[in-house]
Formats: sequence, C-alpha cells, structure tokens
Amino acid sequence: MNFNKNQILAEMNINALLEGEKPKLLDEWQVIPQLWDAVRFAVDHSKGIGQFIMTGSAVPPDEDRQQKMLSAIRQCLDCDEPIMIAEVFKQGGTHAILAIGYEERNNEITKLFCLDPGSAIPCNAYWNMVIIINQNPNSKYSHISIDSDNRSSDVYVDETLIIKRK
Repeated sequence: MNFNKNQILAEMNINALLEGEKPKLLDEWQVIPQLWDAVRFAVDHSKGIGQFIMTGSAVPPDEDRQQKMLSAIRQCLDCDEPIMIAEVFKQGGTHAILAIGYEERNNEITKLFCLDPGSAIPCNAYWNMVIIINQNPNSKYSHISIDSDNRSSDVYVDETLIIKRK
C-alpha cells in the first residue's frame, strides 16, 4: 500500500492498519497522530511484545501546523500566559525562547517578540529577539529569527510549551 491509501484507511478504520503479521512496521506514523493511541491500545490489550516498530523523522512543518502554533501562541499571549517556543535553525540545531508579544497585520501575526536566555537584553527594549513570520513562504524554514546582535537565521517553530497559572 502506498502512503495516501494508508492515510485514507486510517481515517476510515485505524485498526485495519494494525492488522496482519507482526511485527508491523509503521513508518512516518506521526503524520497520522491518532495512530499512536491505536497502537498503545493494541499493545495494552495484548500479551505479545515487539508487535510494532514505529519509525519516522521530524515532520517538516506544513503551513497548517505553523498556523496552529501561531494561533496557540497568540491565544496564550492575549491571556498574558508565557509560552516557550522551540525554533529550529536551517543550519542545524534548536533553541528554546520565551515569546512575550507579537505584532500583527490584517489579523495575522507578522512578528513574535521573544526573550532569549542566551542573549543580553538591550536597554531600549523588553525583548532581545524577533521572529519575522513567513518571510520565506515556500521553505520549510519560513521564518527569520533576528537576535539582539542583528544575527539572522532561517527558522521554523517546532514545539511550544504553555506555562499555565494554577
């Protein structure tokens, strides 16, 4: 079966993907997130071990995923809740920063203002890093991160960590 058929099958009947000879190799399983719960359920309700081999690479962020993250970031910032974001650099590596504000145009975020714990805070601003959103829309690394020393890098936002008050 090819990937598209598996994705359609997962939407119709996810358990059908898990049937058949074991061990079952599930490559790029993260593209179908509900597969994780189905595998966990199958493993919890069986006696065998090593039934599933789940492999995959980091999912390149698609436009929809990036928009969902930006929406979550906006929602947190609008509620005065801090949110950590992980930016992934085109040249390699990742870095965690704290988003503290945003700028928008036509109801879309155009810039994220952030605190980078690895950089000094300038005396004339409350932030020391800016991520300019969707500067390279046809690239996986669609955003540009600029630090307080004016160094820029192509990045994408990979993960978020919301810090909630009790």
